[in-house]
Amino acid sequence: MKSIIKILLILGVTAYLGYAVFQLCKPADDLLCTGVTVQLADTTDTHLIDEEGVINLLRQKKIIPEGNPFSSIDMAAIDSLLTTSPYIASAHCNSTPSGYLNIDVELCHPILHVIPDNGSEFLLGRNGEIMPVGGVVNNLCIVTGKVGKKFASEQLLELGNFLLDDDYWRLQAEQVVVTSKGHVEIVPRISGHIIQLGRPTGVEEKLGRVRTFYEQGMPKAGWNIYKTINAAYKDQIICTK
Repeated sequence: MKSIIKILLILGVTAYLGYAVFQLCKPADDLLCTGVTVQLADTTDTHLIDEEGVINLLRQKKIIPEGNPFSSIDMAAIDSLLTTSPYIASAHCNSTPSGYLNIDVELCHPILHVIPDNGSEFLLGRNGEIMPVGGVVNNLCIVTGKVGKKFASEQLLELGNFLLDDDYWRLQAEQVVVTSKGHVEIVPRISGHIIQLGRPTGVEEKLGRVRTFYEQGMPKAGWNIYKTINAAYKDQIICTK
């Protein structure tokens, strides 16, 4: 009899704990939202939108979750609304046991700040998306010259992603100039010369050759002796004084 009682007690406690956990993890339909929290994933030195900016997007559409039961909050609609922002790649809402509406936001990542000779400036994203300039933009390479949105999204992705991801060239490349022929030139922070790459393809190999020349050739020749360093042609570097 005692064994049966013990078994029943254990089953009862287990059932109660399971019910309690279920209730904590899933708020009741009539539980009121007490606030909104925003979690920004993968933030960098460039902040195109912050937590307050995300909440302001909701306020602009008169979406105020606070004080409303979770049963009346359309979380899928909030997710869709937030992704209409050019700065937000994805958003996901969920409720917390304490009554908060939590919003996980993944931001779009700009790789180049484009200032064309003709037209308005814009940001180029990792996947070719065009974004208006906004928020805080730090440590992005500037692109100038004969460059439009179509050319940037189709031709400058390889270069932009490489310049952002490579520790060496992220610090060295200060400006990219696009010529009327669609060729690109890099203005390095080391003054005195221009790096010519030709078409913006195979940039890792081309700039790899330039880096090798920087490390092995320039210390011997002198840093201010050349006007241009041309890496457009395969397996060679052509320098002009």
